[in-house]
Amino acid sequence: MPIEGSLTIKDIYQIMVGYQQSQIMYTACSLNVFDVLHKANDGMTSDVLANRIRSEPEAVDRLLNACVGIGLVDVHMDANGIATYSNTTATEMFLTNSSAMSIKTLCLMQGDFYKIWGRLSMAVKDGSCQMPLAIGTGCDMFEKGSGFHASEEKQYSFMQCMHMFSRMDSPHVVEAFDLSEFDTACDLGGNFFQDPLPRVDLFVLSHVIHDWNEEKINLLLSNVYKALRPGGALLLCEKMLQPLKDGPMNTLLFDIGMLLSSEGKERTTDEYRTLLLQNGFTDIQVKQLPEMCFRDVIMARK
Repeated sequence: MPIEGSLTIKDIYQIMVGYQQSQIMYTACSLNVFDVLHKANDGMTSDVLANRIRSEPEAVDRLLNACVGIGLVDVHMDANGIATYSNTTATEMFLTNSSAMSIKTLCLMQGDFYKIWGRLSMAVKDGSCQMPLAIGTGCDMFEKGSGFHASEEKQYSFMQCMHMFSRMDSPHVVEAFDLSEFDTACDLGGNFFQDPLPRVDLFVLSHVIHDWNEEKINLLLSNVYKALRPGGALLLCEKMLQPLKDGPMNTLLFDIGMLLSSEGKERTTDEYRTLLLQNGFTDIQVKQLPEMCFRDVIMARK
């Protein structure tokens, strides 16, 4: 008998084999299954799909059945017992190239992430980034030829994902605080450790702080503080861990991802507050965004 509130054996099993469902979705995306089905107004048989994606027919049939099982594809049987497959509404919206809300690029990045996450036990043992041994790139995610910039294709995919996160969160971020008092803002690419920063009223650092170790964070925050005009502010956008570091689940997973692929980590509100205070910032305010968002917002004053 399971104890009330505890995980059941079914729950444990689903955690154990969870990677299998993600691999089904990744494989279907990488073979363009959903994009081909998108073009078939009345559905498509597995044989026709197999021909379109140049794959073995029986294997495609089995992949489609698995996609039906996890809710990515619908199946319809005609009077002759012929099965035709079509995308579900959610798949059309989130996993096809033509949709403005598509996160297919993020799904395709899971190919590399799957290899990296397979080395989690080694990362826990020695606390080091696993990208060199997992996918053959360096650990500096933003260095040309390394990490997510190892090739133009990887760099483009990474930037698409960052744009996707921003597109989903931006309506909530811009409403978190009244920014009407600020005349000039900086959200500028480049080497923010070396390049001179402009003199502005507002700096925006979004999904930046969590990438670096504390020494580099202090250097960056110090540079931002010096460049801010008196009375200016820093808008810091990161998804924060709960005080006991027991959630949100997506942030906990991001934190393990940072362990595997960088020198950074996710932090609690108080940990971000400490970093800001020790670099001169005051009047620190925090707005928690809906859990579906990929970031929360902190505003700190000079």
